[in-house]
Amino acid sequence: MNSPDTNHHLPGLSLVKKTIRLGIVGCGQLVREVHLPILSRMRTVQVCALYDTNPASLEACARLAPQAIHYSWIEDLLAQPHLDAVLVASPSGCHALHAIAVLEADKALYLEKPMATSLAEARSILAAAQLSDKPAMMGFNYRFHPLVQSAKNQLSGRTIDEVRSIFSIAQRPLPDWKKHRATGGGALLDFGSHHLDLLTYILDQPIAAVEATISSQISEQDTVELNILFANGTTASGFYSLCATEQDNIEILASGLKIRIARYRPLDFPIFPLTRFIRYHVDRLRSPWHEVSFQLSLAAWCNSIQIGSTPPVNLNDGYNSMLAIHAAESSALSGNIVHIEQ
Repeated sequence: MNSPDTNHHLPGLSLVKKTIRLGIVGCGQLVREVHLPILSRMRTVQVCALYDTNPASLEACARLAPQAIHYSWIEDLLAQPHLDAVLVASPSGCHALHAIAVLEADKALYLEKPMATSLAEARSILAAAQLSDKPAMMGFNYRFHPLVQSAKNQLSGRTIDEVRSIFSIAQRPLPDWKKHRATGGGALLDFGSHHLDLLTYILDQPIAAVEATISSQISEQDTVELNILFANGTTASGFYSLCATEQDNIEILASGLKIRIARYRPLDFPIFPLTRFIRYHVDRLRSPWHEVSFQLSLAAWCNSIQIGSTPPVNLNDGYNSMLAIHAAESSALSGNIVHIEQ
């Protein structure tokens, strides 16, 4: 893979070189360690504005984007007429408020996952997006991972026999907002939102029903077990936890073929063709957090802004993930299988 601003393998990537003047809302660890290092290498992007209510976080990001103007009020950032786009990476409990403000200001939007903390908030974001013609993209970056793309291609035309999804980390200190479901914490919003979207994308099927068990080991709703039913009858199991072991695996058995997506095991990447294996590992080692999908996702969004196209991952994808999360939480409360009406 090439650098984010010149990758010609993404569908529809344009050679247009319009500079995108970008604002960032939320200056936490993800922005400091991932987004800003990537964006600083993209010749077609200029980070012009930063917003955060935490002065220390704002200052830390300001050192990485020295030409950007700092704001402690989002309204002041969005009032700048020269801004073309805004990346929202604030705590999850603020996503709806900030995303709606960006859309109402008529700026292109990149919204980190999860879309919101409730279905009502997600619907409000969709309503605001309907009144804007600017590209709005969900930050489901793992869709762009080479292993995910390879798995999706291999599954074409095959019968799915078994699907297992596991995304967990070992116990570690969490920001206060991640410890409480009301402020956007919990394993479902943090990890489940990613894998529920990935399963829908890879299998090319909407989720029809969910059965869930949710427990609180260290923090609120930090462990989740799911049984998932897709519209075509395919079933999957899911386990997501903030206090288990380090795993990020999707295993699919289809027509005798076993496909494994294991992001934490880079040496599992197929060795043939050798040129692709080498390119993947070079790109991985050069990428923040050794994860290539972040730069590919941001590049796809920037391309959609440049050519005025619909982003490959849109807000409806975020809403579908929220539907599954809401169903899982409802199932855990009732002890019953919850069906999803699309």
